[in-house]
Amino acid sequence: MIDKYDLEEAISDTFNINDELDLLLYRLGDSPVDPTPDEIANILIGIKELNKVRFEKLWNTFEALLANGVISYNRLDKTEMPPYDDGTMGMEVTEDK
Repeated sequence: MIDKYDLEEAISDTFNINDELDLLLYRLGDSPVDPTPDEIANILIGIKELNKVRFEKLWNTFEALLANGVISYNRLDKTEMPPYDDGTMGMEVTEDK
């Protein structure tokens, strides 16, 4: 079962992009072998796709915790909706001229 520690881990995993960008910067500036434009593009595509998966995992973990009642959105849970309009709240329609 997913718990709050899974959410914490998923949040922490989003910071892995910094390590990936550091590696890209090494490849661009400090590596003895110059990358080709295709290699740079492939690295960037990989970073982008991994980041999408990380955020998908984070969101799915968050939704599972909400569904299981492990966490709640208190402001939403305590919101009182206004009474239903039974037709007595007349709306005037004006025409633009």
